[in-house]
Amino acid sequence: MGRHAVPEEELMEVLTADKNFNNRYQAAESLGLKYATYMQRLHKAEDRLGDISKAPDFEIPDLPSEEMDIEDLVQTVTDRYERRAKAKDAMDWIDIKVNIDGPIGILWMGDPHIDDNYCNWTRLREDIKLIQSNPAIKGASIGDVHNNWIGRLSLKCSPEQETTTAQTYSLISWLINSMDPLILIRGNHDCWTPFHKDAMTWMKQPRSITNDWQVKFRLNFSNGYSLSVDSRHDFPGHSQYNPLHAQMKASLWNSDADLYIAGHRHNWAIQKIEQRNGKVASLVRLKGYKDYDQYAVEKGFSQQKHGQSILQVIDPYSSSESKQNFFENPQEGHDFLLYLQDKYSKGQHKK
Repeated sequence: MGRHAVPEEELMEVLTADKNFNNRYQAAESLGLKYATYMQRLHKAEDRLGDISKAPDFEIPDLPSEEMDIEDLVQTVTDRYERRAKAKDAMDWIDIKVNIDGPIGILWMGDPHIDDNYCNWTRLREDIKLIQSNPAIKGASIGDVHNNWIGRLSLKCSPEQETTTAQTYSLISWLINSMDPLILIRGNHDCWTPFHKDAMTWMKQPRSITNDWQVKFRLNFSNGYSLSVDSRHDFPGHSQYNPLHAQMKASLWNSDADLYIAGHRHNWAIQKIEQRNGKVASLVRLKGYKDYDQYAVEKGFSQQKHGQSILQVIDPYSSSESKQNFFENPQEGHDFLLYLQDKYSKGQHKK
């Protein structure tokens, strides 16, 4: 029994044409069929009809198929690839127009693990309040918004986690709506849930960029200055002596960004480095909000108390090469931003 509901008369036409033409391309053209469709029907006719001079013992109706015709299927998967390739290509260095003519801030939030028993909610709420206090500050999450335990980790860790799944989704929604995110990265914990099923996917804001693991973007200011950022949940490479080893590798080999920033490893560091081409690149790692980590205890890692988030202050009119400063104490960074904003409001900033 065939897959497609092709009438027996049409199958007979294919058999007749195949007998009358020496060239199957010409036979297909005579019936107004594409070659692939013709060959498919020919095989179907040979299998089903056999000796057409003998009536079959049982005549089974030609039942319709749920699947689309092969030509339609080929076109569908072609269109799907082209659509997805276009979307992927668009994520490579996204240009963001900054309509604020002056200094701005991005509050980079390390791994929140918002449902963890030891998420530092005091610091998290302070950071949210800071973002909301100044329209020139945007939030950015580096990933691992929730624990999202799976497999053996779920068996080990979930029973001790007091926050329920329903509460977790409510907290994620609160965080995303409160932080006004410019960037929302899905880290490895977030990616354990497929993209189309993850709460972050359908809670994201319309004026934010959400992606798995990495977002590369350029901030284009009205004075012509452009600052490029390579933000990832983590970069490849590790050194026990340098928490910024991976970012250093990326700055040397992968791209020509002004900032390489990541989280994931629950430690923090800030560094500026002048590269051989004269560009001053900034290397940053965020600790995140999980202040007490049993995994770190078991592996003998130190547990740091600062760097849950870092405020990046960008001054497009600065005379410095990097035009950006970083503060592990976001409130101090905000004070610096307010100073620059006040200076600019008095007409002194462009001088």
